[in-house]
Amino acid sequence: MPDSLPPTLSGAARMLCSAYPGGMPDSAYFAVLDLLYEHFSDRNLAELMAAIAAVGNLLARHGLHAVCAGD
Repeated sequence: MPDSLPPTLSGAARMLCSAYPGGMPDSAYFAVLDLLYEHFSDRNLAELMAAIAAVGNLLARHGLHAVCAGD
């Protein structure tokens, strides 16, 4: 999965896959979004989370905007 991402995202994807070898649990999704938000553009973070959390990009963007609204 990290291999299908652009090189700028593949390192973060490998890190997240190592942290969650069985897949990211739903309970960690928003915490990870919140943690990574300041380090990635909205588009890159949505793409990364869609690949790692196995959710559609639309859901990743919705989750991303939920985190932004909480600030």
